[in-house]
Amino acid sequence: MKNKMSLNSSSIAPTHIATEKELQRRIRQTLRDPLTEWRTTSGAALSVVSVGEWNHHEGPDFLNMALQVEGSLLIGHGEVHWRSSDWEQHRHGANPMYSGILLHIVLHDNRTTTPFARYTLVMPEEMVLRGNVLNAASTLNTVGATNNTPQNDLHDVLRDYAMQRFLRKARYASAVLTLQDTTAVFMSLLNDFLQRRLGKKHLPKGLKKIAHALERSDCQEFAPFLQFIETSPAIQDVTQCTNAVQNMVKQCAQTGLCGLGTASEILVNIVLPLAYAYCVAQEGVEAAQHEAAQYLVRSFLHIPAVNQYAHLKRKFPQIPQHYVWQQQGLLEYEAEVGTHTKQSERAIQAVAAHQTAEMVMTFYTV
Repeated sequence: MKNKMSLNSSSIAPTHIATEKELQRRIRQTLRDPLTEWRTTSGAALSVVSVGEWNHHEGPDFLNMALQVEGSLLIGHGEVHWRSSDWEQHRHGANPMYSGILLHIVLHDNRTTTPFARYTLVMPEEMVLRGNVLNAASTLNTVGATNNTPQNDLHDVLRDYAMQRFLRKARYASAVLTLQDTTAVFMSLLNDFLQRRLGKKHLPKGLKKIAHALERSDCQEFAPFLQFIETSPAIQDVTQCTNAVQNMVKQCAQTGLCGLGTASEILVNIVLPLAYAYCVAQEGVEAAQHEAAQYLVRSFLHIPAVNQYAHLKRKFPQIPQHYVWQQQGLLEYEAEVGTHTKQSERAIQAVAAHQTAEMVMTFYTV
C-alpha cells in the first residue's frame, strides 16, 4: 500500500484535503490545462502534455507523464507530496520503484539538499486549495463513472486516443510531404478525405462545394488553409495559434467555400496534422519550429465541436461532444476496439494509455 500523508506532521496541510489521494486528484486537475506554462525550481519552462496514468498502487503517483520542457518532450514518472522533505519521511529513496523520478510536485519546497527528481514543481497552494477545476476547453464533463473508470482517468484515456488519431494523421502527412510540395500534399489529402466520405454516404452540401473546387484545381479557393499551413512554423504561442485557427475557419465561411462544420472537419483531419508535419520537416531553427508544432497540438485541444456525431451520441450517450478532441478520441477508440461492439462493451474501457514510455512517445511525437 502507498504511504498516507500524515496531517499531524506539518501545520501546512489543509484540514479539508484529508488524504493523499485527494491532493493527487486536485493536482491532476490543475495540471491538465495544456495552455498553462509552469516554472520549475531550476527555472525551466514546463507544460504538461499528458498527466499520465494515475497509479493507485505502490510506486510513483503519475506514471509516464508527457512533459514539454524548454521545447523538448520528456516522458517519466511524477510524485506528489505536501512538502519536498516528505520524500525522506516516506523513505522513497530506499525504494527502487521511485528511482529516476522526472517530476516532483509539491506545495512547499523545504529541502536544502540537491533535488532527487530531475525537476521540482512547486504548485501554488491557493490554486490547489480552491479546487481548481479543469479548464473549460479540456473538460470531459462526464457524469459519474463509466465502466468503473473514474472521471479523471476517462478524460486521460479519451484525450490520448484523440492525440493518437491526430498524430497518426500527421505521420501520414509527413510521409507524403517528402514526395510533394505543401500545396500538392494538401490537395491530395483533401481528395483522399472526400473519397473516403463518398464511399460511406452522400457528401453533405459543404463537402460538395469542396469537391467542385477540387475538380477545378483552383488552389486559390483553398488559400486560407494553405496560408495557415505555410506560416505555421512562425507561430510563437498558443494564443496566436488559436486565433489563427479561428480566423481561418471564419474566412472559409465568409468566402462561401464551405460552412463552419465542413471547415472544422478539414481543419482537424487535414490542415492541423499537415501543418504539424510541415513544422517538423522544416530546416533551420529547429527548436522554435518544434515549439510551433506543439502549439498546434495544444490548440487542437481547444477547438469547439460545430456538429454532433449522431452515431457517437447513440453509442456513448454519457460522453458529451463539446470539443473536437472528444469526438476524435471516441472515433479513434471505436476504430481500435471495433465498431461492432456489444452493448455491454460500449463504455470506454480504462485501458492504460501510458503502460510504457514508448507507448506515450507514439502519442506525442512524429
